[in-house]
Amino acid sequence: MNKTSSHQRVLRMVQIALFAALVAVLQVISTVVPMPYVKITLTLIPVVLGGIYFGKGAAMLLGAVFGAVVTAFTVSGFDFGANMMFVARPFLTVFICFAKGILAGLASAYIYELIHKKEKVSEAKAITLAAAIAPIVNTAFFCIFLFAFYPEILQQWAGGT
Repeated sequence: MNKTSSHQRVLRMVQIALFAALVAVLQVISTVVPMPYVKITLTLIPVVLGGIYFGKGAAMLLGAVFGAVVTAFTVSGFDFGANMMFVARPFLTVFICFAKGILAGLASAYIYELIHKKEKVSEAKAITLAAAIAPIVNTAFFCIFLFAFYPEILQQWAGGT
């Protein structure tokens, strides 16, 4: 291995680590800072950008970091609603926390690669579609599992109706 390739690998690793730190910080901020009515998270932005710049593997790793932080808040009870899910089905809840982030990252990186590199669509359009697909996959995966495996918790959240 030559010096340049070793340097490139270390640089890539450090860049991905910085993206991972950004994912963790953004998720902590979005969980700790209360938002009225709607909970907005910007955490998927570095996951998407990591997938665009570094590929599917990095996107999945960044999605796993997102899942790890979500899991920590879920298990600790800091996120009360997610903790209700954890108490009801702990292993499934941890799986959901990790899988939704990993799949969101993978989907965004895959869409970017497919559209920009293979279909030769402009980079701006490819980034826009990749950025749009990540929260859709994240939320859809969560909702599907929520409706399928946690109907009693959904009823509680809806006020018992």
